[in-house]
Amino acid sequence: MKSQNKNIPDNLLELELLNKGYSCIVGIDEVGRGCWAGPVYLGAVVYRLDSEIIPDVNDSKLLSAKKREFIYTKIAKNTQYHVEVGSVEMINQIGIGKSITKLVENVIEKFNNLSPYYLIDGQFSRDFGPNTRQIIKGDMKHYSIAAASIMAKVERDNLMVILDQKYPGWQFAKHKGYGTTSHIEALDKLGVSVVHRLNYKPIMAYLDVSKQKTNR
Repeated sequence: MKSQNKNIPDNLLELELLNKGYSCIVGIDEVGRGCWAGPVYLGAVVYRLDSEIIPDVNDSKLLSAKKREFIYTKIAKNTQYHVEVGSVEMINQIGIGKSITKLVENVIEKFNNLSPYYLIDGQFSRDFGPNTRQIIKGDMKHYSIAAASIMAKVERDNLMVILDQKYPGWQFAKHKGYGTTSHIEALDKLGVSVVHRLNYKPIMAYLDVSKQKTNR
């Protein structure tokens, strides 16, 4: 599949690697790295020669919520996939970079029995092995990575809706944890919640202000 739209990811790299003898390709992408609150999610989608090509698969950030949910349902029904979750506690303890690295390691361990080739979105300080490739903005270039981003995005967004119900006032269902105006307004009013990432600079600033007020 070579898309007529150059802005839509294609499966040419996946086909090239499969033709070299790999049994399948596992596309990997994370969602929520830059959020101030909530966990980080890492999606993984298995691509094979007989995999169904779903139209409009793209970087999840470029799709409407309705389109993402439609594609998610199609992939979940017809394709092997997995989503790893990095908790807020993990992020607070070891940082976002190490948390995502750990999630990638977990995915590789999970699928290694398939003898796949891994296409990983982004650039990491460590090498994950000879059958892996790290690709900056891979979710905008390669079908399997884009599909993985959609699976992670939909599941993370659903979780943020649940957190909004559990912790009303911070409007997690609206901004999904990103540093938007509505999120900042909620922090100004309510302060930091238990699902905020305490080692993120904007959140640390709110904690410092709160501490100063307490010490007065």
